[in-house]
Amino acid sequence: TAVDNLPTLPSLTFTTGQTDIDVAVNGVRAVLDTTGMNGPVPLAVRATDGSTNATTATHDLIADNLAPAITITAPAMDGLFLRPPVTLGWSVVEANPMATTATLDTTTLVTPGFQVAAEGARSLSVTATDRAGGASTATRMFTIDGVAPALASVSAPSGTIVKPPLTITVTGTDN
Repeated sequence: TAVDNLPTLPSLTFTTGQTDIDVAVNGVRAVLDTTGMNGPVPLAVRATDGSTNATTATHDLIADNLAPAITITAPAMDGLFLRPPVTLGWSVVEANPMATTATLDTTTLVTPGFQVAAEGARSLSVTATDRAGGASTATRMFTIDGVAPALASVSAPSGTIVKPPLTITVTGTDN
């Protein structure tokens, strides 16, 4: 708000380091578009009246148009079959972090270093948000399998000298 004791309203100039926006003060609102900007954005507002009296105020803004970058480091890739325990790991790169949450199988909140031992298909989902409202999610699917396959039977000639082709029959199960 600019106030002056003259009958004419002062004019305002907003300077963002890249552009100037001239605004006549009549309830007009200036909109600063920070699209494509990241990092400090200096803002200077200069009010000038009809007698060329001027006042300047400065304010530093921080533009953040980049969403957080999430890297799941463990398990290393989707679709792996792993022996228990599996240690979970991830990192988040963000200049203006607000919150990071991670869930195992959509319900259990976990932190880096959490170990999972229960058998079966699993999913790790990490979501990070920044103070400008940007958000990212990364998900990793994996299966924990610590049980060795069971051999039910092996059928092959025993104690005999054989000549190829030789037929060996194996049956078994795996979880």
